[in-house]
Amino acid sequence: MITWEEAKVDRQDMIRKVVDLLNEYNHTATENGVGTMLDTFWTNKNDIIEKMVTHPDYNGNLQIVFTEPFDRDVNSYETRRFVENLLTALKARDKIVNEKNENGFTKNEAIKMQTRDLPKIIKTTDVISLEMKPIESLGEFVYDSIVENWITRASRGKFDTTVALVNCFKYYTKATLDETIVNDIKDICPAINVSSGMKTSKALWRILTWAGLNGKEEQSVFTPYGDMINPLRRDLTFVLSVNPIDYLKMSFGNTWASCHTIDKLNTRGMSNHYSGAYCGGTISYMLDGTSMISYTITETDKVNPENYDKVYRNMFHWDGDGTLVQGRVYPQAKDGATDLYKKIRLIVQRVISMMLDVPHISEGNGNDTWVKPNNAREMNFIESRGAHYRDYNNYEDCNVSKMRNKDRATHMVIGHNTICPSCGHEHRCGSEYIVCSNCR
Repeated sequence: MITWEEAKVDRQDMIRKVVDLLNEYNHTATENGVGTMLDTFWTNKNDIIEKMVTHPDYNGNLQIVFTEPFDRDVNSYETRRFVENLLTALKARDKIVNEKNENGFTKNEAIKMQTRDLPKIIKTTDVISLEMKPIESLGEFVYDSIVENWITRASRGKFDTTVALVNCFKYYTKATLDETIVNDIKDICPAINVSSGMKTSKALWRILTWAGLNGKEEQSVFTPYGDMINPLRRDLTFVLSVNPIDYLKMSFGNTWASCHTIDKLNTRGMSNHYSGAYCGGTISYMLDGTSMISYTITETDKVNPENYDKVYRNMFHWDGDGTLVQGRVYPQAKDGATDLYKKIRLIVQRVISMMLDVPHISEGNGNDTWVKPNNAREMNFIESRGAHYRDYNNYEDCNVSKMRNKDRATHMVIGHNTICPSCGHEHRCGSEYIVCSNCR
């Protein structure tokens, strides 16, 4: 059994950090209570810790940390909001909708023309084209309730078509067009020249150009969309951890929180913190013998990455050998064309292979070290305990993988009953509580 000292971790310092963090977020904690909790943690996680310290990127803080390239995810909320507000920002209605017909007359002026009040028209408008076409019907005008005036039917049609075309991009998050959106665009307006594989930003700009919304002012408004929709590769700091602080801060995202947050009062000011309904799950994961937390940060600190808010977080549950369960990726599942599940899973598999001193192959040629069995969503070998949310049972993208040389997934216990950080006694007070009822 590996000791705290052998893992290069100061037990007393860890106790103080846990006490301070829990008290900061209004969960009563004492050094005695947390000491009891961390002793259980150390016993149950010992097998994983013993393997972690052999990894070349182990940092002496119960974490394996290294730099990993990630494609920037497309934020579907941001792109949708941008597209929804685009035509308003471009003042498209004012620029496309026209109150005058091709002869230069409004409806009232056209009525006067039909009543042959030509001398008055000449007097009031000063100029009439000598090539003016005869007006056959007032049906070329329609009433627009928004501008509260009569406009030409042609300009209204063009505006409505522009709205329909732009709306094709509202929920579209791929960097290039696929056949589906190309067909949608051509069904609305065959005159728009787009094709599968064209950059999404280029296609939308082509539509705006068709609508006459392609000046310098419009280009300035449109430019951010190209940055939003086109993937950008960036280096992130990747962490695989069993550090107790990381479990407690597992829902401290850079722009998000989840139901496991210990910040029940939302002092961090997240848009949704779910009232920390599963905050007790942080202790549940911490105290079992299988759960590891993986996450990424933008900062380059490889000594204390737990001090920074997370970009992505993904729980993994490992039997210490050849069975691995992947939980849900937070804050989002799949971002655009980027399969985060596969990306993060391959990284963790690579790390585990190195911890087990097993040659790692990941080429997709049938000889990979890790494989996903046909029943990769089957979780009947898992025994769940404690207060955590069972996302591995509730999200279809969660999955099982195993080493090729293993016949089947082995029995795995995920979670542990909560130990009160105040008195040190085990309790089952519910997922929303870290501290037992006697200490609250």
